Amino acid sequence: MPRVPKAGDEIGGYKLIQHLNTGAMAWSFSARSPEGDKVFFKAYKSPAVAVQWFHPYVVYQQELNRRAREPGLKRFCVKQVASFVHTFGIPTFFQVYEFVEGGHDLETVLAKIRKDPSSLSWNQRLILAKVMMAGIHQLHEAKIVHCDLKPANLQMIIDPSIEAHYQLKLIDMDFSVLADRNAPWNGIAAYVGTPRYFSPEHLRGEVPKRASDIFTCGIILYELLAAGHPFSAETDEEYYAKIKANDPPMPKLVGALPRESATKYLSEVLQRCLTLDSAKRPTAKEVNLALNGRQADSTEVVARAGTIRLTNGVGTPLSFNIAACVGRDLLRQFGEASRFADDHQFTLEPRDGEWWLVPRPETMNFTLYNEKPLDRPIRLNRGDKIEIGSRASGRTVLPLTVEL
Repeated sequence: MPRVPKAGDEIGGYKLIQHLNTGAMAWSFSARSPEGDKVFFKAYKSPAVAVQWFHPYVVYQQELNRRAREPGLKRFCVKQVASFVHTFGIPTFFQVYEFVEGGHDLETVLAKIRKDPSSLSWNQRLILAKVMMAGIHQLHEAKIVHCDLKPANLQMIIDPSIEAHYQLKLIDMDFSVLADRNAPWNGIAAYVGTPRYFSPEHLRGEVPKRASDIFTCGIILYELLAAGHPFSAETDEEYYAKIKANDPPMPKLVGALPRESATKYLSEVLQRCLTLDSAKRPTAKEVNLALNGRQADSTEVVARAGTIRLTNGVGTPLSFNIAACVGRDLLRQFGEASRFADDHQFTLEPRDGEWWLVPRPETMNFTLYNEKPLDRPIRLNRGDKIEIGSRASGRTVLPLTVEL
């Protein structure tokens, strides 16, 4: 018969001290190791030994923890001390981690901000955001998807010895997913996640991917750097409806970066985190660069994005392999209709290996994308149409076709 662990039990040489939490998957305790060190001890209820993926799960956890020890990632993950199967009534899976003290989770920080927005300065908020995204970048480089990112799972450990003054520790990775390997429970059990932080992939019952983590990071960054949760809702149903509407709001940042252009770019990147199409979301690296007032290296981006051409059957096609401001002068070769364009009508920009169309809201006439006025940056695909639309008459001119 299975046994419920309790303070005072000794399991595999570890003496349980205090019960800390009972979750859906495990019991958590503080404990003493055989060497006398205080540790964090987890006894798993799920998967139970009778479940067909119990043993594959143990192997999967071994690989996940091996990657968590890789040089770039290990400083962002709680150190694993031990992992073993032990008969405790029945064979049960246990994992032991270092006991982390001297910090607080990001949920505590956000609760403080909600109560008093002035309690944290813009610079303090920005530092926490940078630390968070540096950790997520390393997690994704190791081909790990956290799956259950939420403020409570982001432990901020105070460390005055480093410039950021905080270390990030990612916790609750028991049901994280390896991006290059199916989880043992795939197709059998649901993937973990948290209401109001679910990604669209979670809501559709799909396998979460790195872009799913980015969606959740976007929500957290809105709470940290802008005017609160972007999909504020009273019920799960209302939250789901807002996600599916695919209309993420532009963040109202509570501060600014040193350069106006960098602030604008950061806002655009954060908004892209929340798009319904996972392919259009930025990478963790791109978000982290934007937080630091930088964009991805232009040489690297251009090499991966290739060349983009605009054609309309009149004149010589326009070709670009670097970011370009497109306006009246460049469009003149396409005929008299170019007079409807401003000197700078829109920008073509390579981002993370893809081409993006960036409108300018203050132009005399609209930039249209596939017959709809464009009010935010959008990723371009082969065959897309770009036009100029009159604000006065609604007439559209200068249809251009995208070739990649």
